[in-house]
Amino acid sequence: MMAQPDLITKKNHRLAIIICIIAAIRVFIYSSAFPFFNNTDEQVHFDLVIKYSEGHIPKSLETISPVSADYIVRYESKEFNENPDNYPGQKFPSPIWKLPKENTQTYINGGIALWTSHYNENSLQAPLYYIVAGIWTKLGILLGIKGGWLLYWIRDLNILLIIVLVWIAYRAASMLFSDDQFIILGVPLMIALLPQDTFYSIQSDVMSPICFGFAFIGMVRFMKNESPHPLKAIAAGLATAATVFVKISNLPLFFVVLLTLLYLLLKSWRMKKLEQTRQPILLFVFFAAIPVFTWFAWNQYNYGDITASAEKIHRLGWSHKPVSEWFSHPIFTLQGAWTFWEGLMITFWRGEFTWWATSIGMRVADVFYCFSSLVFPLFALLNMNKLKLEIQRKVNWFSFWCFASLILFMVTLSLSFDFGACFYPSKDVPFFYSGRLISSALVPFTFLFVQGLNLALSWIKIEKIRLSILFLLFILISISEITVNLPAFSSQFNLFHL
Repeated sequence: MMAQPDLITKKNHRLAIIICIIAAIRVFIYSSAFPFFNNTDEQVHFDLVIKYSEGHIPKSLETISPVSADYIVRYESKEFNENPDNYPGQKFPSPIWKLPKENTQTYINGGIALWTSHYNENSLQAPLYYIVAGIWTKLGILLGIKGGWLLYWIRDLNILLIIVLVWIAYRAASMLFSDDQFIILGVPLMIALLPQDTFYSIQSDVMSPICFGFAFIGMVRFMKNESPHPLKAIAAGLATAATVFVKISNLPLFFVVLLTLLYLLLKSWRMKKLEQTRQPILLFVFFAAIPVFTWFAWNQYNYGDITASAEKIHRLGWSHKPVSEWFSHPIFTLQGAWTFWEGLMITFWRGEFTWWATSIGMRVADVFYCFSSLVFPLFALLNMNKLKLEIQRKVNWFSFWCFASLILFMVTLSLSFDFGACFYPSKDVPFFYSGRLISSALVPFTFLFVQGLNLALSWIKIEKIRLSILFLLFILISISEITVNLPAFSSQFNLFHL
């Protein structure tokens, strides 16, 4: 993708490449430092990747495969969910791969039998990530990678994905703010250094912001000239559909896009430009909607449920609540609303990893994540009159509704289920606040956040000083991430000890 001289300078182009490299190095280091398998259901995601790599696509809820179970038993670390105080000498047992085979085979066989009796509740979930990761896994196998090295090879797919995501953010910022270096560099820098641990895991959510990032660029083109090339319209439509095929929780973005396109179509009709814009908009809608609704029809025909989630919900022990019971939910109290927002924003920024059964985090950083995620985007929206171009205001509103729709979806899920005896969400804490479930709106959110920060610093007239403050902020965030994740580097179960 060649830089356009009228939008970005060669200097910014080189800096963006450097930011991509920094992001790649960072993801590689942390992915290597954390052992397998983490507390965010990495086992079930890995199982599906293995099945897809073998050309097997689940047609129903299936148990963990014997191949996957063998990997899990051999390479699983207890460090995420347990405390070493529970073991002799207050020390975790040595990794199985370091012990003589004759001493471990009985344990391995028992572990495989146990894991293959567990159902993989994600069996019928959106397939795109598993297809891509399955192909990547097959490539690794063909290259002769095996054992624990294959596990880290699968995780290292995230290195390529973070490079693509940072570049998407850079291109989108350059399209909208060609004369504002703070935003052009700030948006990709924030994404490159966001301490989101989803990128250190085998996890389908990692593809959500990338697919919607491409759709976001497509929408920017529509809002910018309202008549992009038909092939670009098709590509944007497919990217929107792909967002849903990564994760069904991304569905609100699909409807935000369609409603925005409908608005653009009506606007063209009022301005008597319908002939010019009709074809690309209809192409966008067709290639976004047809794959999604075809998949829904397939799910309804085969499973009696358009999202293929009913069986998973049943096995988790959840049940739907009548609407009349929704309003007794604690989210309608000040404390409950803040509990939801705090949990959602903390995990949106830094993820959900635990270490020794304790959440990985730094309180001062978490407070910053919660308040800044509210203050800076709101500041950007309230000061849109200061923006030079109408397209910037349009994209800001679009970005807001993308992020807000996902939050409202999490609220709706929190309200609509009785979670029974489930550990998370639970009866005592009945909130969906896994930030990775709204990560598809990472690019829109970052646009608003960086603009708000830029406005907050606007009293500083020298741009280099504002940029220095921006870099300092993310250096401090990076230091906090290093500090809280440092124990993982000494784990005997990670890549550095294979």
